[in-house]
Formats: sequence, structure tokens, C-alpha cells
Amino acid sequence: MSNVTAQPCAYKLSGSLHCHNKYCSSTSGVEILIRETNQQTFTDENGNFHIQNICAGAYHLHIHGLGFQIIDTTIRIDKDIQLLIELNPNTHLLRSVIISDKQSKNQYMSSASQIGLSADEIKSLRGLSFADALQTLSGVQVLRSGPDIAKPVLHGMHSNRLLLLNNGSRLEGQNWGNEHAPEIDLSSAGSIEVIKGAASLRYGSDAIAGVIEVLPAPFDTTKTWSGFIALHGFTNGMGGSGSGSLDYFKKTKTISSSLRLQSSYTRHGSFNAPDYILGNTASRQFNQSIHYQVVRKGLQAELSWNRFNSRPGILASSHVGNLNDLNEALNHNKPTVNYPFTYAIKRPYQDIIHQTFQGKLTYALKTKSHIVLQYTHQDNNRKEYDAQTPFSDSLERGAVADLNFLLITDQLQSRWILQHEKHSSEIGLALGTQGQGFRGTGYRSLVPNFRSYDLGAYNIQAIHIKQLTIDAGARYDYKTITTFQRNPISLKIDERNMEFHAWSFNIGSKLVTNHHCTLKANLGRAWRVPQVIELFARGIHQGAASYELGDSSLNTEKALSATIDLNYDYHVLHVHTTIYHQYISNYIYLRPMLYNIQLIQGAFPVFAYQQTNMTFTGTDIDVSFSWSKLLSSSHQFSYLYSRDITNQKYIPGIVPNRLKQDLIVNIMRKTYAKLDFNIEQESAFVQNLVEPESDFAPPPPTYTLWNFHLKYELITAKSGTWFIQAGSTNILNTRYRNYMNRFRYFSDETGRNIFVRIQYNF
Repeated sequence: MSNVTAQPCAYKLSGSLHCHNKYCSSTSGVEILIRETNQQTFTDENGNFHIQNICAGAYHLHIHGLGFQIIDTTIRIDKDIQLLIELNPNTHLLRSVIISDKQSKNQYMSSASQIGLSADEIKSLRGLSFADALQTLSGVQVLRSGPDIAKPVLHGMHSNRLLLLNNGSRLEGQNWGNEHAPEIDLSSAGSIEVIKGAASLRYGSDAIAGVIEVLPAPFDTTKTWSGFIALHGFTNGMGGSGSGSLDYFKKTKTISSSLRLQSSYTRHGSFNAPDYILGNTASRQFNQSIHYQVVRKGLQAELSWNRFNSRPGILASSHVGNLNDLNEALNHNKPTVNYPFTYAIKRPYQDIIHQTFQGKLTYALKTKSHIVLQYTHQDNNRKEYDAQTPFSDSLERGAVADLNFLLITDQLQSRWILQHEKHSSEIGLALGTQGQGFRGTGYRSLVPNFRSYDLGAYNIQAIHIKQLTIDAGARYDYKTITTFQRNPISLKIDERNMEFHAWSFNIGSKLVTNHHCTLKANLGRAWRVPQVIELFARGIHQGAASYELGDSSLNTEKALSATIDLNYDYHVLHVHTTIYHQYISNYIYLRPMLYNIQLIQGAFPVFAYQQTNMTFTGTDIDVSFSWSKLLSSSHQFSYLYSRDITNQKYIPGIVPNRLKQDLIVNIMRKTYAKLDFNIEQESAFVQNLVEPESDFAPPPPTYTLWNFHLKYELITAKSGTWFIQAGSTNILNTRYRNYMNRFRYFSDETGRNIFVRIQYNF
């Protein structure tokens, strides 16, 4: 008896389309396209489709039907696959598309709570920072350092507890600082996925809060040339931005290749609060990327390079000369100095350059499995300039950074994925090395230089029993850190070696009760090594306008996380709810010490890294309702309760509860054009879970903002697609302060901002 296996190009893709919303049109005649091979078919009268003679490999699947939201997703074919696809009507009702593979169900850790931004949603957010765009998602908030520096916060946690991935690689920058924004260009993102909770064994054990992954847009293999050009203008800051992408695709009988060139530029002047200018908040950003991909039968190879360059000014009123001025600034409702509007970026400011080189190989085997190899090299250079220029006459004024960090990271990942009808498996290995060198004026430093090495191995297993999926995995990590710090007395370099190792795990289940309801449950353990800044900080943290003190006795954080996720979609109603609880032992936080320090560079409030045991309990509720063909609404509510259970008190710096509501009017719906009007209300409640006299200023009161926009899309088969959006944030010019802004001590938030976005896709 001989074994018979399917030939590499003899696989079949089939499936059926369904739509349970009452405003759905017929699912017949919907286009199904595999972009890489240009294989195309249309659904029959029952919404079924079949495509045969497909080679093994990874493909981008494009689904387009009249009256439905366009679907662009990635699938891997190494056997005959049957899909069940849920379509959404072309309204604002739903934020995501649910695609389930009846046979393989190969989604990684499918029990994890997941949300995301599609390409269409990103198009409506271009010109914003990466973190501000993510804030539109339920459960995601923003930590700010002034109007232009922001980083995402998920379930009350940020920085090194929230893992950022760019095309499958960990983003490695000096993200330990509150004012160290992610070095990610929103214009280069095709989609963004957010995994809530400690459910990422593939990428590391330190993703206590969750994972945010930025994925590139798929190549359009139906055209030789394609891309987009986008322009954006904003009245607050009198700024603008432009971005563009140019794709080239070529296919022969045995090989296809794709090339993408992308760039973006942003510049604005000083932002303004409702009744005054926020001094020295001008900024500029210039980014580029190149992505090359070649596919030959079961082999796919990718090479990419991207460069992120940002120079944001630091709020001038946050840097004061003496203790009297600092106390006066903390007790006034507005800055004591009137600043003019300008595009000039003066001291204090930051200058960040982040470069990433990436190579990736994906090879499909005949044993219903595939192998992925990925190497990433990152250079991150962060320069921080004080308000005062260097004191030595031998240095050119303003030319030398007071803090100059160079972080170099190399990562190598490999994973083997095996998929069967009722079982799937993934085994992976990760190696990494990282080194940081400090250069500056020579008279001060914030953290010592260091070198670290990482080793991680994991195994994930999943079992599929009809509508039930059970997945579980474990990971082991070993890490060493060696610090190099000059002894101020002997002037010799003191070395300190540290070792850390531990296990992390996840176990969860996913139950699809019917076509309308999905229930997920997940339990995970994660751990995080104390960062060098937390251990050894002693000095001015320029961008945060603070003096920070580390603690070399800090221990490893250990987190136990439980998440329950419910997704219900029936006709006009969509409900997505996440309930979570986390216990974190040895939780490290930055505590305000309630005294100030006077230095040559000025007066600064003092903060110190401390450790305690914490619990985080909360829920994210996202409800959408379609009232009619012309009117729909969405409602988001995020609630978080956290407490220091060791000392039975609250700690500062935890996100307040938030309510966000949208009312969407579908003014026009045609096959070639659509026009929408959206009015939005956003409320942040006062953070009452703060101990009295535990911060330099009390939490600001509750505030409510009103925003609106008008969006028009024109689809023309020959010339491309036009997208035009106009609107305003904070339309009432409300004066308020954000508890999650470190500079709330010194100034209000930005006022009214009228914007225009224009994009042309060809």
C-alpha cells in the first residue's frame, strides 16, 4: 500500500458567504479573488464558491460584493480548505469581519480577545499619531507628554508591558519613558490588530497588558502599478502632512515579485489651548520604507527597510528655572509666560531616528506544515536636548544633545506550524541581543550602558471539536543583562551581571454557539524583567520634565491574567464585551515623591520607581446598533478598577473610565459613491481612585468633548477611488486637562482642531 499526498498545486479553496444583518443584499455574484495568482470566481445563488488548482503558500484573499464591506485578509493553503465567511453590510455598524475556517481554525491563540483597525478605518485617521489612532478602539487609551507625544495604554498598562510588533518583529526602542512614543508611522500600516491580555507566547513573555501588531497592506496583484497619495491639513498648529505609496507587481509562469516604496512627511507649528499658545510644541516627522516580496510555489521571501525620524518640541512651560517658579506653575491655571506661534523647534526637544532591516522566509512543506524564519536588525538613536544649552564654550550651542542613547537590537525567530483537521501545533525559538550606548555632554547621564542576551522557546497546541477550540501553550525565557557604569569616585567602569529566567503559559477556549455568538475564555501567566531605567535611573528625564530615581533591588514582575470575551452579532445589533482581571506581583510604578529638586538645569519634580502587588479589574463594552438604513450608532465604555493590595491603597497614574458614543448618518449610498456624517461625544471621568495628597496636582475634573466629520468616497473603476473627509475635534473649544498627560501640571489640552483629509487610490 502506498501513501498518496496532494500535489503542491492541486489544493481547493471553497466556502460560503453569509450575512445575518437585515440590511444585507444578496450574497450571490460576490467576487472572490486570490491576489497573488489572480484566480477569480463569483458566488452562486446560495453564496457558495470554489477555486481549484491552488499551490501551497500564503495568499491575500479579496472579497468584494455590492452592498458589503470589502474584505482583505490573509490565508495559508497547504490542504483543501473550506471557509465560512460572515459579511457585513456597507455601514459603520461593525468594526471587524469574522472569518472562521471550518477545518483548520488556524488562528493563533484564538481564545484571546482581539480587536483591530481595518485599512478603511486607518484611512480616516491618517495624519494622527499611532497612539491617537488606536484610541478609537474600545479599551485603548493614551498616555501623553504634551499635545504631540503619545503612547497607547491598554487596560491601564503601557510601555514595556504592552508589546508592539511591526510586521511580526518586536519594536525595540527606549519605550521605558512616558514620553517615548512608538516609532511607528501610521501611514505605512495596512491594518492593526490588538490582542488584549497576556496571550502572546509567540513573541515574548513580557506582554502583560497585550500585543499590538502593525501589518502591511497586501500587494494588489491585479495591477502592475498601484498605490495611494494622501494629504491632510489641520488648523490647530497650522500643520499638514502628506503620504504616499507606490506598488509594482510582476508575475511570470513560476514566480511573482512585488515592490513597495512608501514615504510620509508631517509638520506643524505651536499647538494652542483654547485661550493661549502652547509654547515650543512645533514638530516635524519624515519617514520612508521599502518592502520587496517574491513568491515561487511554496516559498515566499520578503525584505524590508523602514526609517522613522521625528523631532517633537517639548512644552516650554514644563521647564522652569527655580523652585519658586515651579511651585507657581503647579498652582496656576495657565502658563505665566505668553508664547508666540512658531514653526521653529527650540530647546527643549527630542530627535529620534529608528531604522529597521528585516528579512523573512516562509516555506510550505508537503506535510501540511510550513516553516517561518525571520531576522530583524534595529537601530534606535534618541537625542534629548535640555532647555539650557551646554555650559562649555568648546561646544557649539545647541549642537550637542544632553542625552544621546543608541540602542542596537538583533532578533532571530523561527517557527514550525503544523495544521490538521482537528489539531494544530506551533513550535518556535527566538534569539536576541541588545546593546545600549550613551553619549552626551559628559557631565550627566540618566541610565548606564548595558548589553543583554535573550533566549526563548515555546510550544502552542490547539484542538478543534466542531464549534469548540481549546488551545494551550507554554514558553521558557532566559535573559542576561550586564550594565556598565562609571564609578564617580574611582572613575572606573563598574560591571553588574544579572540573570532572569521563568516560565509563562496560556490556556483558553473558543466556542461558536451559532452564527451570531462567540465566547472566549483565556487564562495566562506572564512575567517582566525590571528595565535598566527602573533599576538605575538617577537624573533628569528631560522629555518628562522630571528627576527620576531607580531602585536596584527591584524584583521581576509576575502576572496572572484571566479574560472572558463575548462577541454577539444578530441583525441590527452587535455587542463585543471583554471582562478581565489581572494580579501582578512586584508591580513597578513611578511614584511622585511630592518634593522638588533644584539643579543647574532648573527645578524639577522628583519621581521614584517603587514596587508593590496590584490587581487590575475591568471591562470594555462596545455596542453598535443600526436604527435604519440611514441611521446607526456605536457606544463604547471602558471601566477599570485597580488597587495596591499590599498597602490597601490606590496608586497614581491609572487611566480613568471613559465613555465614547457615535451617531452615524448615511446621507448617500450608491454603488459608486457614499456620503456619511458622524457626530461623536467623548467623556473622560474624574479619576477618584487616587489617594489624597499623593500627586503634585489633584486629578482634573470630568470633561466631555464633541467631534464631528463628513466623509465622502467616490469609486470609479477606471481612474481609482477618491476619499475626502472634513471635520473637527473639540468643536466647542472646551478647556480641560487630561489626567493621563504628564504635562497636565503645567497647561491645558489643545483646543478646537478643524481638519481636511484627501486620499486618492489608484
